Amino acid sequence: MEREFLPPGKPLAEAAADWLAAKARTTPEGAFSLAHVMVAVPTAQSGRMLSLALARRFAGRGLLAPRICLQNDLPDAAAGAAAAGGRHCGAATEADELHAIAGALLC
Repeated sequence: MEREFLPPGKPLAEAAADWLAAKARTTPEGAFSLAHVMVAVPTAQSGRMLSLALARRFAGRGLLAPRICLQNDLPDAAAGAAAAGGRHCGAATEADELHAIAGALLC
């Protein structure tokens, strides 16, 4: 787990999107991916604001979004990871990423 303190003078969703952009990986297909990242947010609204900020940040380039979950759901996510043999619950498999790309292309 990594903690990061974001600049206080910038809207939180925008600051988080900028920080997450530095963590993006490029898939073999050339898309940007944050599928290996899980972000815990306090409310569903803050999750939507972060998703919108990421969409703006990666406009025209495409992004496999990070897993965004509510802080209250973290114990369930951790239990799911333990049941999956310790695999980090926020990490997507290659099949998950291909499924997300196919879903985005079908929209």
